[in-house]
Amino acid sequence: MTIDTIRNVHSVRVCNGSGVLVRPLDKSCLYVLTNCHVVCGGDGKEKALTFKFETDSILNDVGVSVVDTILCEEKDMAIIKINADGFENLGFLRLNTCCNNAKFHVGFPKARYEGAVSPTLVLNIQNVNGRANAFLTEYEYTKQVEKNEIEGMSGGGVFDENCCLVGIHKQSSNKDEKEMLGNACFIPISCYKELLTEEGWSPILEFNLDSFVELARIAFNFDDKSVLRNAELLLYEINTYKSRIEELSPVKIIEVLTKNGRLDRNIAVDELSRDFWTDFTEFVIAMIILLGIEDKQEDFIISVFDKFHFVFSQKQFDFYDVREELDLDLLCGMSKGAKLVVGGIAEPKTFNACVMDNRIPNISEAGVFQTMDIARHQRQLLSKLTIINSKIFRKCVYHILDEAELDVTLVHYRDVLMAKIKKVENENKRN
Repeated sequence: MTIDTIRNVHSVRVCNGSGVLVRPLDKSCLYVLTNCHVVCGGDGKEKALTFKFETDSILNDVGVSVVDTILCEEKDMAIIKINADGFENLGFLRLNTCCNNAKFHVGFPKARYEGAVSPTLVLNIQNVNGRANAFLTEYEYTKQVEKNEIEGMSGGGVFDENCCLVGIHKQSSNKDEKEMLGNACFIPISCYKELLTEEGWSPILEFNLDSFVELARIAFNFDDKSVLRNAELLLYEINTYKSRIEELSPVKIIEVLTKNGRLDRNIAVDELSRDFWTDFTEFVIAMIILLGIEDKQEDFIISVFDKFHFVFSQKQFDFYDVREELDLDLLCGMSKGAKLVVGGIAEPKTFNACVMDNRIPNISEAGVFQTMDIARHQRQLLSKLTIINSKIFRKCVYHILDEAELDVTLVHYRDVLMAKIKKVENENKRN
């Protein structure tokens, strides 16, 4: 995503204000995020909505058909649902719920309504001052803005340096007759996410979950220069597996898992964090490597979960406290012969801390754990499982580098990973 893309296809003039065009999980519609005062007149009634795009935008020839609106006068938020017909090629606009990363504000100022080279304006942000109240964040432009530069910018998007949507501009913080004095406020994108949940509308997501393309980019990323230099061949081979899963859909994989009782049916995809998706993506890639999976259909994940069941902990705790701290409800749907892979917990300082030795053999009975099993056995269930920290898949790269003298390859990676897991299984049998 670039600033040009933001201006051309994701920024839209709404009446005499601005808005941002985003794609929700539901493919049949799109949302225009803006302010309540942009779409409502002084009498509080909704205006006849009009929409305009950047002069050379590909969307100028697309008719905008309004389906429904959400108006929240208290927080000055408005969400306009429009028909997605004609917008099939609209790219995905990522979100960022961290307000401190705001870098620029894009909108349609009144000063550019007539005769300007471009009707959109980009105002740079130099500082985020923090929360002004319960639902507003204050920020400071790099310069004092003129009144005619800011009028019409209400409802425009506030973005970070990676062009992720941080929030929606609401108003200037203070003003005199000519200047706005450089301070303004925006409504965090999290408020719009909450409003959608309250109204029961399809959620907007931080990542495009139609495919693993974006998630693959953040999986198995290493900032350590020694890793990048000494594991170049291995990382190249891992990247080939990244490309293999790019065409798969994370949303469909979650659907397959829930449909087959492997995950809670009430799981909210939009509430799954960046950390979840990073750990889960690395888990999927590692499993394809380890198990030699060739299937390119989303339902391959069931065969994986029969052997290695992935869960993600929202609680922060040390790996050695997993038996006491892990939410037992996460075990529902787990095959009784599977190993438990836990994401979300701290990365161990040593490789050997990645896998916990269990002292009781694995449960061998067929079937999966049900709620009754959890209620009956409680914490004893965890004592019977082989538990693996999901960070093992990343940590294994470092371990190979510590021991290998030659260029490390995917074969080395697979062998070491398998050996570590087999070692734990053998220790379990002896105990």
